[in-house]
Amino acid sequence: MAPQNRVGKRRTSLFDAINRIEDDSDEQIFALMRQIGESEVASEGFRYHSSATQAVQDRVLKAYEMFLRKLRILPSQEETDQMPEDEKDGIMFPIDENKLLKQLRFFVIFVAQETSGRSADSLSYFALAKYRAALLFWNKQQVGTPNRSLIYNKITESLRYIAKEHGIIKGSLNPNRTEIGLPELRQLIDHDLSTTSYIAVAEGHQLAWCLMRLCCLRPGSIGWTSQDHKRDKKYLVWRDIEIFRGDVAGSFNVTITFRSLKTNFEDLEKANQKAPSLDTVRVTLPSPRSHDHLIFSIPHRLLVIALRRGILAGFDDLDSLLAGTTRQIHFKKQTLDQPVIRAGKARGLGISEDPASAQSLSEYLRTRGAAIGYGEQITSYSIRRRSATDLARQIGRDDARMLMNHDPDSRVLEKYYLNLSGFTDRTSLGLGLTGTEHDQSETLTAENHPLAIGAIGYNNPEAMIKLHGAALNAAMANAMAQHGPITGTSHEKKLTLRRLRYAVKKSLLSDESQKLRETMSTIEHSKRVQMLNNSKMTDLIIETSRLAMEDKAALDDDSNDPLVDEATGFFKEASDHEDSPEEDLESLLVPGDDAVERTVEDEEDGEAMNDSPEILYEILLDGTMSQHQDWKNNPLQYPKCIDDDAVSQKQQV
Repeated sequence: MAPQNRVGKRRTSLFDAINRIEDDSDEQIFALMRQIGESEVASEGFRYHSSATQAVQDRVLKAYEMFLRKLRILPSQEETDQMPEDEKDGIMFPIDENKLLKQLRFFVIFVAQETSGRSADSLSYFALAKYRAALLFWNKQQVGTPNRSLIYNKITESLRYIAKEHGIIKGSLNPNRTEIGLPELRQLIDHDLSTTSYIAVAEGHQLAWCLMRLCCLRPGSIGWTSQDHKRDKKYLVWRDIEIFRGDVAGSFNVTITFRSLKTNFEDLEKANQKAPSLDTVRVTLPSPRSHDHLIFSIPHRLLVIALRRGILAGFDDLDSLLAGTTRQIHFKKQTLDQPVIRAGKARGLGISEDPASAQSLSEYLRTRGAAIGYGEQITSYSIRRRSATDLARQIGRDDARMLMNHDPDSRVLEKYYLNLSGFTDRTSLGLGLTGTEHDQSETLTAENHPLAIGAIGYNNPEAMIKLHGAALNAAMANAMAQHGPITGTSHEKKLTLRRLRYAVKKSLLSDESQKLRETMSTIEHSKRVQMLNNSKMTDLIIETSRLAMEDKAALDDDSNDPLVDEATGFFKEASDHEDSPEEDLESLLVPGDDAVERTVEDEEDGEAMNDSPEILYEILLDGTMSQHQDWKNNPLQYPKCIDDDAVSQKQQV
């Protein structure tokens, strides 16, 4: 907890605090010593690592204990439970140097030889190094054991030997380097809005996508990453948000304070050796001024969520919000500490009061990518990766590093994020033709969206239905036959079937994506490239704006019609008006005044753009694009079942 601010009080120096002890009574001194003693005992063996690292350490310790028990080095579980903790630790991490090194090396070699990785038949060297780090940590807790350097070198000896003998790779065999840019986000938003079962869940995740794209954020800056972060409200809340009206009707600006920023040095001792880093980042985001980018507007999406939850102070509905004149939009005080993005309920059929976790944000995005037919798995870092690349191309790497809150002297951006291979024409670069008409970098940049271009189900839902129909059932039956009998408890069987189905669906999707790439014609490819900037939601906004303009123009024409009585609204009698003489055709033509009809897309700064935010609000608030059908509660009736006596009366209705 942060220290309380002193108001009107002199700072207490160390000498003042020590001298104050002399004036304390014996009871006060005893209470002070007891408090200090409790803190001293609690600090012994304090685990300062992150929750994820501690989870790895606990998992490795449990596996090491089971391994020693199977080798009869440790007694049975019942005997171990009755054994003093010091005695148990003495067996697992003995003081005898040869015995300790033998046990640790045996365990590491067993892990390397018998354990398979996620994408290969064996663990990577990077994964094995985590076992070494965890064993070193637990051994450090024991007094009298050999020094850390000796153990590290001996375990590393074994790891290097195993890596050489078994061909263990350095890292992941298929590292996830997918990228999600604006075309992919347009596809994901369209698909999510049309298939969501509960619009309040979808709008929260879409807001997170837009934040990660525009602010180049980690998911942990929006949702919670650990129980400690959840308890301390280290996630986005309404108190972090300030919304102001813009200089154009319907436009807004938002300033967001992100309080959860991951750094490479969460340990204070290590952080003390580095330059001070930012604890918070404030970002100001104005709403876009174009139809094509309105769907990515952070202020409008925040206001939609606030309107749905009824947390705006002084505004109960959309009309009162748009008609208001106050510059800043305030939230009700009792809602300031509530999460902006809430967790969804089971199967996405509702929304809870709890904040969404960073893991749920990535999982939701992954399932939407699989549903739309992306051939590779996507995560929240897919958005951040492409956003970082675009930032580096536009403003330079150093400024991109600053916006991403990376250390100025680090190379994390180049190692894990930056990917310039698909943006530069290396032929023109090598031939000295950069910047000439022969430079094809712009063409490469426009086509550098492999996920969006290769999406199987976008604008072709029948392809995904076919993929998840008979093909999935046949592949699942084949996988179960190869797996053999599924044993265990009902819960274990369910998990096994879930893993099999996930692997089969992933394999089918990858195969179908590969088939599409191999058979796609140049015409189909060009068509898909031209459609990258298309958005069904944007089209709906533009079409609705056009209809609204036509209706308003028709009303304006009626109001200026000389045949209509302004007082009654009815047509005048024939005697009440005179026909105006028709002008000559030549008088209607003005030389050099070639009028150009402006479409809704061209009215970026005019009346149509003023109406677009209101239309965006209505689409999101009403869930206009959703085509979800609740078949469980509203089943379809098959005509033959109505006349079938074998079907119950309840099922016939």
